[in-house]
Amino acid sequence: MGTIRRFDLQEIKDKYNSKVFVETGTMYGDGVDYALQYNFDKIISIEIEPSIHKTAVKKYNNNNNVDIVLGDSSKAVKVLNWEPEVDFDSLAKMMYEEDYNDLSNRT
Repeated sequence: MGTIRRFDLQEIKDKYNSKVFVETGTMYGDGVDYALQYNFDKIISIEIEPSIHKTAVKKYNNNNNVDIVLGDSSKAVKVLNWEPEVDFDSLAKMMYEEDYNDLSNRT
């Protein structure tokens, strides 16, 4: 997801002394690629779709600190009692704007 670049991962990593980056929904690996720039000890991406998972596993096969997990991240969300900070409509708008800007910059 291109929208991850809206967040300063170095600032978050430093503020919370984070050594692990976890994302839900691997898709093309944008989140993993972005996190790789910040030297996390471990990067975990959870993907529910088997074909996307398979592609991501191949992509990051040679990277020892990246784990691509096939699974339903909603279970972890429930266990951790996590609540989103951004509502769905706002997230959709952010994603649309980011994708639009991304495509505009490519032409």
